[in-house]
Amino acid sequence: GILKTIGEFEKAALLLNSEVNVNSLPDTIKADYYFELALLSLLMDQPQQCLFNLYLMGSERSYRVIEVKMLALTSLKNHKDLETIINSNYNGNQHEMLSEWLKSYQTVKFKDPLRAEWYSTFIPGWGQTYAGEFGEGLTSFALNAGSLVFMGYNFWVTRYITTFTLGSGLLEKFYSGGRRRSVILATEYNENLKKDYTVKLINILNKKRGE
Repeated sequence: GILKTIGEFEKAALLLNSEVNVNSLPDTIKADYYFELALLSLLMDQPQQCLFNLYLMGSERSYRVIEVKMLALTSLKNHKDLETIINSNYNGNQHEMLSEWLKSYQTVKFKDPLRAEWYSTFIPGWGQTYAGEFGEGLTSFALNAGSLVFMGYNFWVTRYITTFTLGSGLLEKFYSGGRRRSVILATEYNENLKKDYTVKLINILNKKRGE
């Protein structure tokens, strides 16, 4: 419990696995054991493992299981199963709010990290712009263009060593760095979107408890 409280989720999961003989547990305690593992998996950003641990719980279909499952499915962007859960377990105002949330989530446009990398391969800075960072994309384009100008000028004045050492080194650094940065930015964009919608989902679920 202490490890989970201070954010040491992986250590807590390892401790739970190492100190508990699952086969010797009564069914009710076994269900709690797997639920704790599911929570820890979710907190460690392992939604597939979270769903597997929920499956191992057995037939329990309490709202604690349903809600954790919804959070894992949100992380996986599994809209179909989310819709099934919402329609099967909620009604009234909460069903309406959850349906609107899911409808909005389904229309969200996530960024493809590989596409971002390809864009920056084709035109330096395009990948960062695609990932939502126009200023960084413009800077990347300017740095790459400046490196090319620097190389061209030094080649023109026959400074070949400078051209092919310093100039090509700068170009490689900015070009390769821009491609890697595009992937990072697109991934961060997607993670932030998922977090935003996860928070919205939690707020809707908590609203029911507060009524």
